[in-house]
Amino acid sequence: IKLSDLVTASRDERGQARGQEFAGERVLVRELQFLAENQSKAVVYFTQGSGELALTPGPEDTPKNSAGQLRAYLEKLNITVKPLVFEKNNPKVPDDAVVVVVANPAQGVAPELAAELKRYMTEPRADGKKGKLIVIAGPNSNVKNDGVQPTGLEELLTGFNITLQQAIVMNVPTDRDGSADMAIVGVSRRAAEADNPIVRPLIELGPRLPFGNSRPMDVKPSPPGGGVEAYPLLITASTERSPNWLEPVRPADPQKALLELVGSREVQQKKQLSFRPRVVAAAAAEGTAGRVVVFGSTMFFTDATAATLGGQPEGNPGNGMMVSAIDWLRDRPVVEVATKPYGMYRPNPTADSMRLLILPLGLIALVIAGLGAGVWVIRRK
Repeated sequence: IKLSDLVTASRDERGQARGQEFAGERVLVRELQFLAENQSKAVVYFTQGSGELALTPGPEDTPKNSAGQLRAYLEKLNITVKPLVFEKNNPKVPDDAVVVVVANPAQGVAPELAAELKRYMTEPRADGKKGKLIVIAGPNSNVKNDGVQPTGLEELLTGFNITLQQAIVMNVPTDRDGSADMAIVGVSRRAAEADNPIVRPLIELGPRLPFGNSRPMDVKPSPPGGGVEAYPLLITASTERSPNWLEPVRPADPQKALLELVGSREVQQKKQLSFRPRVVAAAAAEGTAGRVVVFGSTMFFTDATAATLGGQPEGNPGNGMMVSAIDWLRDRPVVEVATKPYGMYRPNPTADSMRLLILPLGLIALVIAGLGAGVWVIRRK
């Protein structure tokens, strides 16, 4: 364990530095878990080839469409990250895949690849378990730039009671975020009650944080008798003063779009103006096993966001959510480390230096006197 890993930078939800935190306990627990699992690393595959976030950014990749820092962070925590490029004629998820991540397929996953992912998720594997999937589904524009590009995984996710909407969430700008597509989100009550580890990094940051360029999703209630249970993870913090609405694409002039919305009930109905929260991240479990996690925004997973946080991977909420999502899906036991206030001991600067001389001399004299008394007693006997 490196000394530098024991202390991390503490930041607020806006990425501003607050100081340093001692992280040694968390680091030690993860290393102990790694040893307890016979030093076997979980293999996580990130699909490539459909416009996903680049794991190894090239010259043509920008920080907004790359996730090199996320890959480095996962590998630092003993998670093996591999790119998954499907063969078009014979697509197959590797047998050693613990979790598959589809990170923002801007071009949409091809039908034959989506079919293979559906097979991976529904048919038991050699160990008798079914696949585990993480989808980052930001609202990417289609080729005509007149709507949101489908991910190609809509049918698969609907089977887990999660329905992606082809829209982008807009909200009335506030002084806190200043942007109409920067929704303020919080942890859903259901996720908090379930104590889902995925949202714990956000609970530690606070009840509200910015979540930009988000795609909404619907979560269908669980059917009677069990089966797949889906529930929201993150929801927009919409109120009467901060309603939200949906746009097919991000408006070139958000302020103009807001004025049109305020002045027309017809536009309000068309764009589904709402004062109720919208779901922007969800999870689905089958029994006690996690199966699917869906995030409606790429904001916290890109190198661009990492750069705004000063290059501190531990301070990026997306990294914490991704690690927790992988652990939750692979049924890894979550070991809680209590958050404690750590202080620093400082000697009294006004201490009398004579005490440093008198105290040792006094102790030596006391020891000599004690030994002398003992010898005297023995000789008397």
